[in-house]
Amino acid sequence: MNNIRTGKYQLLRQRAEQLLATDPGRFRTPEQADLVGLLHELAVFQAELEMQNEDLLLANQQLEEVRQQYARLYEQAPVGYLRLNEQGIILHHNQTFIEMIHSDQNMLVNKPLATLLTAEDRDIFYARFNALFKNPTGKNIELHFILPHGKSLVTSLTARRDLHCVTTDAVQPTLLVIVSDISEICRTRHALEQARLEAEGTCNRQTQLLIETRKLSRLYLLLSRINQLIVQRPQQQELFREVCDIAVLEGGIGTAWIGSVEKTGEITPLASCGMVLEQLDCLGINNYGTLFQDDKTFINNNLLTEPDIIPWQSSVVACGFQSVAVLPIRARKGHTGCFVLYAKERNFFDEAEIRLLEEISRNIGHSLDVAEMDREQELAREQLSYLARHDPLTGLNNRSMFSSHLSKALERAARQGTLVALLLLDLDRFKDVNDSYGHAAGDELLVQVSKRITGRLRGADSTSRLGGDEFTVVLEDLHEPQDAAWVANDLLALVHEPFQLATAGEVSVGISIGIALYPEHGSTEQELLQQADAALYRAKADGRSRFRFFNEELTREARERIKLEASLRKALEQKELLIHFQPQFDLQTGRIVGAEALVRWLHPEYGMMQPEQFIPLAEETGLIAGLGEWVLRETCQLGSLWLSQGLPPLRLAVNISPQQLRQPGMERFVADTLLETGFPAELLEIEVTESTLMQHEKIAELILNRISSLGVRLAVDDFGTGYSSLSRIKQFPVQLLKIDRSFITGILDNRTDQEVAATIVAMGHTLGFKVLAEGVEIKEQLELLRQLPCDLYQGFLSGRPMPAEELCLVLQEKMSNC
Repeated sequence: MNNIRTGKYQLLRQRAEQLLATDPGRFRTPEQADLVGLLHELAVFQAELEMQNEDLLLANQQLEEVRQQYARLYEQAPVGYLRLNEQGIILHHNQTFIEMIHSDQNMLVNKPLATLLTAEDRDIFYARFNALFKNPTGKNIELHFILPHGKSLVTSLTARRDLHCVTTDAVQPTLLVIVSDISEICRTRHALEQARLEAEGTCNRQTQLLIETRKLSRLYLLLSRINQLIVQRPQQQELFREVCDIAVLEGGIGTAWIGSVEKTGEITPLASCGMVLEQLDCLGINNYGTLFQDDKTFINNNLLTEPDIIPWQSSVVACGFQSVAVLPIRARKGHTGCFVLYAKERNFFDEAEIRLLEEISRNIGHSLDVAEMDREQELAREQLSYLARHDPLTGLNNRSMFSSHLSKALERAARQGTLVALLLLDLDRFKDVNDSYGHAAGDELLVQVSKRITGRLRGADSTSRLGGDEFTVVLEDLHEPQDAAWVANDLLALVHEPFQLATAGEVSVGISIGIALYPEHGSTEQELLQQADAALYRAKADGRSRFRFFNEELTREARERIKLEASLRKALEQKELLIHFQPQFDLQTGRIVGAEALVRWLHPEYGMMQPEQFIPLAEETGLIAGLGEWVLRETCQLGSLWLSQGLPPLRLAVNISPQQLRQPGMERFVADTLLETGFPAELLEIEVTESTLMQHEKIAELILNRISSLGVRLAVDDFGTGYSSLSRIKQFPVQLLKIDRSFITGILDNRTDQEVAATIVAMGHTLGFKVLAEGVEIKEQLELLRQLPCDLYQGFLSGRPMPAEELCLVLQEKMSNC
């Protein structure tokens, strides 16, 4: 603005100077010179007036804009504005006030404000109005305005005296009033008040209700805080400490502590607040154990005046407390702790508070359960993760981890151009240990074997247990096949050393090993495992306790074996198995007195197969049990059929395998078969090899005694090959000894065989056994046996194994000749 004014003044100067320059003779006299100066000053004054006029116009314009803005704000404000004179007449109001009271604008100005109020509030307004003019500070008055249709509007009037209101006559003091609609606030306040009054009316204990409400609010806050803490699942010690802190600092409790309770009743404080743990002894807590015998909450709200019925009551009172609450903390595993609270006030723990405190103690117990379950689940997850990758007995890798390790080893070998050897190991005579000493001894043996194996290997090698007594070793970074042979040879020597078992003493076993090499014998995990299995099979066939490498011949043999096993599984279903019988004769009379049942397999491809061609496979694959049951049932059915056809009674002998002897319920199967077929028990003879009796002595004695109690005869087959004494055989319920054919074959030329046969016959008769010679093929053998004297015989000399139909014809023919 100053810059504009200076510019105009300079312009006037320039114009005056131009006038003098264009007409210098115009002002020649001194008077004229003064006039020129005066004109010059007038011009300057005129310029200044013009500038001031412009400033005034601009200021008026801005003032008008501000006035209009304030007018809009005034009219559209969220509250009503009024100006009243000393008589309470409305001098002015804004548009909002008109809308608030739903009135006509023309009817409000110069109208007393009191006429707009309800009758009750008019007196209030007049009583307060005069005081408002005397006090210049603002005051609030709650008034009710009359609305159309009999309604009213609750407002809050804030008034302030205004001493500067100018009227046409003079300065007239007025009252500035702000009217606020508080109807909603009043309704809410009324509703709250009504609710409070209703609650007070229901309880009829206004003061007590307020106290209890505050107390419950505090307790619910305490419960909420503790529950929030529990949800965070802190450690047990931290949980206990925080609970005690909350109870004291926020729950109004004087002292709180949590302790563990032993089964003996001894209490150990774990956390406290209000008193440190070392100070709790003054409360007599060592005598609290009797409170938990019934596992119930204990409350005493008047320790000061009630009889001293508890040994620690006086101790608590001496510490300044009058109320105590002792709450048990229960967890899944039973009563585990206590939550104890003390208050300085009498009757502090009412029913509501006790319920909340019991809920808190239950929640604490639940949190301990949750924490325990979390720990158990974490341990379970770790255990499951471990078991998913390891053998639970030995701790070695399981089949899954073996597969993973072998796969990675093959990948590394392919990159580095090295060899990988897969060793498949199987314990020799492991079943003998299991059967003789029990599964506990077998498990202990497996653990010790695994430790010896892993102790020999390098860190890069891996050992796994596939199941049973079968282990694998993966050797990496080999350069020659001989490297794998050295390891295998060391493992053979390690396992050959005796094992000392806690449950069985010293035990000796061996191990057979099959070896497959990558990439020579296969490039995949499945190929190597298959080839190593074939090599292991050859190692066992060659005499066990040795290792063998894989070759193509072994593969072909393995395939044939697998094929034969599959065929044998179908043989029973397709009725390919047959029963042939070899007659047994009385050596003195030559009469047929019995027959031994011998199984044959009519294979659709290989023709008639002898037992030695498939019985070992059946024993190895576990099929022998089903096969043996079929032979026993079929034999009894045929024997019963022959009896029904009028044939003479004939004792039928059936062999049972070691697996059948160990099978649970073998004696029940024999009894059920006899009952089902109707075959007499005294005509059935069960044959068990001598080696089976010696290897499974205890269980054989138990099972055979049960079978013998049915009336079934028992025979020892292949006697003389098991290096047992007749004194040991005597403990079994045996009626017949069968001399092994190996002694009968050389009985004419080998004096030792003669002596063995004679000894068996003599001692057998001494012990009350009948004796049968197997494999009699020539008359000279028969004559020598008759002189011993042997009781019975069987062999090709008098009768080869024959189908059941042929034996039936032979029996019928002998009947017709009698």
